[in-house]
Amino acid sequence: MDLRLTQTQPLQPVRLLELPPELLDLLESDHPPQLCLKSSAPTSTASTTTTTTTTSSSTTTASSTSTTTTTATATTASSRPGADFVNLCTPAKTFSLRQVNSSNSVFLIRPQVQGPGTAATVPTTTTTTPGITAVAQCKSTLEVQAMASSETALRPLLAALAVYDESDILMDERTEEDDHPLSPSEIVHERSKVFADIPFSRAECERAWKHICAFVHKNKESGAIGCHRPSARAKLMAWEKIIEGATLHGIDLGKQFLVEDLWSAVIEEAEHTVIDEYPFPRSLFDAIVRRLVDNSPIDGDLKWANLDQHITAQWTAELLLESSNGTPKAVLNVDTFSSDWKDLLPEQFRSYASIDNLD
Repeated sequence: MDLRLTQTQPLQPVRLLELPPELLDLLESDHPPQLCLKSSAPTSTASTTTTTTTTSSSTTTASSTSTTTTTATATTASSRPGADFVNLCTPAKTFSLRQVNSSNSVFLIRPQVQGPGTAATVPTTTTTTPGITAVAQCKSTLEVQAMASSETALRPLLAALAVYDESDILMDERTEEDDHPLSPSEIVHERSKVFADIPFSRAECERAWKHICAFVHKNKESGAIGCHRPSARAKLMAWEKIIEGATLHGIDLGKQFLVEDLWSAVIEEAEHTVIDEYPFPRSLFDAIVRRLVDNSPIDGDLKWANLDQHITAQWTAELLLESSNGTPKAVLNVDTFSSDWKDLLPEQFRSYASIDNLD
């Protein structure tokens, strides 16, 4: 059968979006996740990234591959200058977008629409030739691929946060009168502004946030609220005070303890009354405790805790190495390192301080 092919002018530009089976299963589930496009912040401005919400669309299975193809109107990679890539994110996982150009033209067609009144002018003895019309042309394809396991939110998050160093701890002594804890909504708001420009899913951003002990802090002089990442020296100074307070007050960090009791021990309060000076911000203390408690969330009230021995030992060893002034060519004295490492661990964790136990 002969078909008459025509095309509209101009042709609508479209792109094919190839979805991996993993993402397709999520979109076809009873509760499909919300998708968003995220890119890194431009270097020329500090404005916040605007995420674009997408919804699942109809899909057709490609006969030659295991991926599924959907049609989507072509869009630019980002409406903001300075962003050179865009990632597609679910709430828990990140997928990269890769544009693939093809030398073959792909057209979207539809049955030819007969103009009004045409049927009345055609003699009944004439056979009408069926036709199709090309309405859009696809010159490239967007491939959606899961990010490699080596790609994490850690590096962009480190670059986005201001460093809170040991000098900040020494200068930022806060009295009880000065210390007004930020509300949970203020903390979430400040953290969300940072996450908006990190091109990874929220769950991956939260894991990286917890891993580096990031925290939201209010400057007592300027009143400015900002997100910070503590340096290795700052974390080491804070951890030494935590260990000292726990030891002097008989708090077993390997067993369940009240987090508020540990904080009271750290600030050396007598009979649970706050003294004049805080050794470091409470938000940094909370971040360190959450880092060392297995499966603890970054939000919510952490009333009770017990530190994970494996996580604590690994973290203190890494902290000791990172905070040292040694160069890559420096020779590590294993005995000295092991002794210093044990001094940073609770008594009941010290048997784990062996080089063989490091991952």
